[in-house]
This record gives sequence, C-alpha cells and structure tokens, in this order.
Amino acid sequence: MSADPGLREARRRYVKALDDLRRARQRFVDARVPMDLADREPPRWTPEQHAAVTTYANAWAWFVGANESYWHERDKG
Repeated sequence: MSADPGLREARRRYVKALDDLRRARQRFVDARVPMDLADREPPRWTPEQHAAVTTYANAWAWFVGANESYWHERDKG
C-alpha cells in the first residue's frame, strides 16, 4: 500500500462504505421487504421495512462515492 495519505484515507472510506453496505443489505434481507404484489398495487411497508430500504439505498450511494474516490486517488499517483 502506498504511503500517500490521500490514498490511505480513500481506502479507509471504501472499506467502511463496503462494510456499511453489507450490514444494510442484511438488514434489508432480514426485513423481508416486499417489492411487488400480485395485484400490481404498490407494496405497503412497515416502518422497519421502509427504514431498511432507505438505509440500503443510502449505503449504495456512499459506497459508489467511496469507490470513485478511491480510484481517483489511486490513479493520481
């Protein structure tokens, strides 16, 4: 690993974002969130299911940002 502090920090953010994404995915799976119903009506989520969906979506956004930041820092060198 490079001694570049920017790259080290980007790597740290990437690893944390990946860990957060894994936890959010497990929460989403555990919440058993329905995505489509047979009657084509929007699913009715409990507050816990809604929180699991938004947490998962936000974790994806943070992961994508951390991933882009890591590759940007890596390619600078």
